Amino acid sequence: AAMTTGLTAGLTSLDLFNELQSRKNWPHGGPPLVLDLRSVESFSERRIRGSHHAVVGEDGVLTTPERAAWAGRTVVLVADDTEQASAAAASLRGAGAKRPLFLAEPFAAFAAARPFLTAAGSSSKAGKRPPAYPSCILPGLLYLGDIEDAVALPRLKEHLGVTHAITALADPPASLKAAVREAGVRHLWCAVRDVAAADIKEHFDKARDFIADAEARGGAVFV
Repeated sequence: AAMTTGLTAGLTSLDLFNELQSRKNWPHGGPPLVLDLRSVESFSERRIRGSHHAVVGEDGVLTTPERAAWAGRTVVLVADDTEQASAAAASLRGAGAKRPLFLAEPFAAFAAARPFLTAAGSSSKAGKRPPAYPSCILPGLLYLGDIEDAVALPRLKEHLGVTHAITALADPPASLKAAVREAGVRHLWCAVRDVAAADIKEHFDKARDFIADAEARGGAVFV
C-alpha cells in the first residue's frame, strides 16, 4: 500500500490478523492498540474486539472516549480513508506512539475474512480482546504457534479450518492429546527434545508429506 504522511504502513486483513497475535514477550511488546476512526454508528454496529473509538479534532489532536493510552505502543488505525488515518497518525507520533499502522482494506473486508475477531457493538465480547491465535504463514494452509495454541485446536478448527496438526515435542502433554481428540484433526507427532543439539531435520520429510496431504484435502495445518 502507498505510504502516507505519518503512517508507517498499510496492513492487509492477513497482516492485521498476525499483528493481533503478538505476545507480550515478542519484540513489538504485545498486541497493538486498535483505534477506530469510523463514525460512531459504524463502530457501534460492528468493531474489532477490544478496539476503541477515536476522533481527530479540528485542532488535529486525537482523542478517545475511553482515554486509551498509546505512548510507546504499536497502534493500528481503522479508518474510512487514508487521509483520516494520516491525520490520526501524525497526532499519535507527537504523543509518543511507536508504530502507527493502518488497515488498508475496508473494515467490511476484514470482518468478512476474520469474523471471529469482530463483534457487534452491543455484544459483551466487543470490549474484550479475542483469544490468541497462531500466526498465519501461508494463508489458508499453514499456521505456526505454541503449546497454548495447540490446546485450543477445537477453536482453531472452527475458526481457521485447521484439519491437521504437527507437534514437535518430546512428550505431548495430556491437554494436547485431549485437544487433538476433541477437534478430530489428523495429528503428526515429531519426538523432538527442546535442546540445541536436537536433530529436527530427521522429521522434515514426513512433515512435508503431512502438509502436502492437508493441502490436497483442502485443509490447513497447525504446527
